[in-house]
Amino acid sequence: MKRATLLFLSCTLTAIIGLSYWSYEGRLKAVPDAGVSQIDSVSFSPYRRGQNPLAHITPTLTEISQDIEVLAGRVGTVRTYTSLEGLEMVPRFARPLGLKVMQGAWLGREPDVNEREIRSVIDLANRYPDVIDRVVVGNEVLLRKDLTAEQLAGYIERVRAAVKQPVTYADVWEFWLRNPQLAPHVDFITIHILPYWEDDPIAIEHAVDHVMAIYARVRAAFPGKRVMIGEVGWPSEGRMRDGALPSPANQARLVRGFLKAANGQGVDYNIFAAFDEPWKTALEGTVGGHWGIFDADRNPKFALAGPISDDPAWRWHFALSALFASIATILLGRSHERLRFAGLVIVASAAQAFGIFLVLDLRYAAATSYTPTGWLLAIAGFVANLFLAALLLRALADSLSGRPWPTTPLPTAEEALNFLRGRPTRGPTLGERALGMLQFGFIVAAAVIAITLVVDPRYRDFPSEVFLLPAVGFAALAIFRDRRAPLHASLREESLLVALLVFGAIGAFLAESLASLERIGWHTALAGAGRALENSEALGWSATLLLLALPWTLKLAARGGAVPAPAVA
Repeated sequence: MKRATLLFLSCTLTAIIGLSYWSYEGRLKAVPDAGVSQIDSVSFSPYRRGQNPLAHITPTLTEISQDIEVLAGRVGTVRTYTSLEGLEMVPRFARPLGLKVMQGAWLGREPDVNEREIRSVIDLANRYPDVIDRVVVGNEVLLRKDLTAEQLAGYIERVRAAVKQPVTYADVWEFWLRNPQLAPHVDFITIHILPYWEDDPIAIEHAVDHVMAIYARVRAAFPGKRVMIGEVGWPSEGRMRDGALPSPANQARLVRGFLKAANGQGVDYNIFAAFDEPWKTALEGTVGGHWGIFDADRNPKFALAGPISDDPAWRWHFALSALFASIATILLGRSHERLRFAGLVIVASAAQAFGIFLVLDLRYAAATSYTPTGWLLAIAGFVANLFLAALLLRALADSLSGRPWPTTPLPTAEEALNFLRGRPTRGPTLGERALGMLQFGFIVAAAVIAITLVVDPRYRDFPSEVFLLPAVGFAALAIFRDRRAPLHASLREESLLVALLVFGAIGAFLAESLASLERIGWHTALAGAGRALENSEALGWSATLLLLALPWTLKLAARGGAVPAPAVA
């Protein structure tokens, strides 16, 4: 058969690998319908990409008006969190569209800002009594410890005396139970219930029941007082907490399930939130920017009825991964004439797997990168992965063509450092040097990230997608290549990095379980460990770290008790 035909067949046959994976990722999931066509109320924060209230980079009035128009017909009310920085125009824009506004006044530690917020919200409530139907004085002030309950009550009473609308204060439900003395100062109680962020995270299967149970608990604690759920929602992206997994399908499941339960029981509610807020990623990690029912580009993430896909762009992802695999297979097939059909199929299969890893890396970067620094690091990681994939596929093609490569061990960390200093200890090929540098770079990066995930994991993602390709590629290279050649370095750096990777792998598991242990009691340690097993992302990260450590673990095992070679001057 002609070479072109063999290449076409190998690419076509192995494309089933990518097609199977991406079609599974993008499969439609059955999610119960909401039973309604409109949401009563949503949190409205119109900050777009590059905008940040903390830096006083605010949306234009045109952008605010456009966002209000996006929500018109889909929701009945919008809840604002401030009466400054352009948000004072929301009632004016909402009026002709028939939207109601739950106007908020942001309170914090700066008395002058608080004063401006109070004056503005009073003015707005009196100017737009037909649009503003409720006023919220302060949001999670007690949670942040910005004001005391007594100081907060003073602000609330001041607004109540000046407006005709019902006035409330909004905070996480526990803080209302801890501060019942605030109840006489509000016309109704507004609580936030976010199952994902609970101290004991709630898996999506139990999230709606949890919300309704907490609602009933607060109502029982304040008999005769109307209770509103001021925030309820679920993130579509971000790190997993115990069994609570952010995803588009899970977000739709929570919102739809809650809407059905709330409307069935006549619950007054507000969904958090209308739009994704990229600026929050700096405070709360990836998950903080992905609570919107619309993404940052104002596209709806899901409808209120019908099946949901966690990866609706899976066909494009398959096309990208298949394109990489096809290009790599064709180039290697033409440069390695001794490769027969079986060898071409093996190379094409590896290329398909690497193509999947590369697209997963790109997808992870798109979800987690919002700052210039974040994008720069993401691009650098992707380029390194792309270069590594090319080198590993070439090594595989060489080996299948009867030219095992590399035939000697990859440069050790000590040799890589000496090479960077301009003092190479031996003469590896250019390919070996590149592989050694990439291996060293990926493992150092993984070790640093592993430590941060152990020390401060709450808002950090598990970046397994970034390290999948080097973990699998270098492990395969270490297992299958010729390891009989002698080692010429002390492996001191390898010992340290392997220890850090193993520490990170164990620590990722423990960091997830220790929080459970603290919540459920140290006497039930076994149960705490079981809770950690619910976090598949943490387990996947641990497995990735151990796989990254495998090649150097094999080197250390091969070294055994050998005396280190003397350092080269």
